[in-house]
Amino acid sequence: MRRSHKALLVLAGISAFIFSGAAVWQELTVGFGNPYNPCGDAAWILMFLKQWQPSGSLTFHDVHPTRGWTPKAHVAETNPPCHTNGRGLRGTSEYVFQPDKYVILAVGDSFTFGAEAADQDAWPCVLESLDSRFQVINLGVSGYGLDQMYITLRETMGEYKPALVLFAPIAEDLHRSLLSFRGYRKPRFVLDGEKRLQLTNVPIGEPGETLAGLRERFGRFFVRRRLDELEKGFLPTLNNGKYDQELKDLNSKIVLEADHCTRATGADFLLVHLATVGDASQTVAVLDDIAQSNGIDYLSTRAAFEKANRPWSYAHYQRYEAVIVAKAVFDRIGTVPSWKAFARH
Repeated sequence: MRRSHKALLVLAGISAFIFSGAAVWQELTVGFGNPYNPCGDAAWILMFLKQWQPSGSLTFHDVHPTRGWTPKAHVAETNPPCHTNGRGLRGTSEYVFQPDKYVILAVGDSFTFGAEAADQDAWPCVLESLDSRFQVINLGVSGYGLDQMYITLRETMGEYKPALVLFAPIAEDLHRSLLSFRGYRKPRFVLDGEKRLQLTNVPIGEPGETLAGLRERFGRFFVRRRLDELEKGFLPTLNNGKYDQELKDLNSKIVLEADHCTRATGADFLLVHLATVGDASQTVAVLDDIAQSNGIDYLSTRAAFEKANRPWSYAHYQRYEAVIVAKAVFDRIGTVPSWKAFARH
């Protein structure tokens, strides 16, 4: 018994030493916790650096040179059933161009992709089921901001040739447009002196390149000291109005360019606000104003949720929420010129 007791004490001592050493190493490199504001880059850079494997944030995504990341092809998860096809589009079937269909392109983030929902419960899939003449292509990607949605749209319009584009952000996505890092390096638009969009922070590097770049910028030890400086430069913009102004100006230009990009091909454009329980009213008001000020065809799904008068998920949409969104979009499609022309034939 005494020998066993001594052995346990030795093991406990070794474990404590290892834990202490790991703790000291963690403190010397990236520290504990994450005190930074998620509206700025520092919080997301620290999150990336805390991962032992820097590619961890890309488990289900591949690096994309202009969009940051894009879903991997042939993903097959079982709980819940989640699949992507050979193009990385959500669903179990391969994409086939169908000229006799009314083609709808749904561009958005994880709420459009259908994160945490089964394949058939992503709202674009529900929408397609409402009319056999629809072909709905789901281009939702988890974590995307309006900037990445717009880049995706302009890079795929010629390939998919939609009659209608559903540009479908949640309110939080407006904030993502002001980040150059969110779980991974991402593109960042800025406005030049003539209020034109200029794309920066591209091409996006592979995870190893991204990690090397961050280490060169922030070092390997006492990283938090340098991140503190980055945060100190950012926080005043939240109080002096600069952040709010850029939030409105930049996203307004992105939405306007997405609308122009769509209509230049002869397709219709519908900005769809995907309402969430945690919507910040101030950000929603910015989105509403963007649509009204620029004459953008706009649908907010909040009224549909309020009319349903039932509790809805605090997380990603499930079947219940997807049906509400799909039906609201379906009703609006009935007023779209391209659909009216298509339905007459």
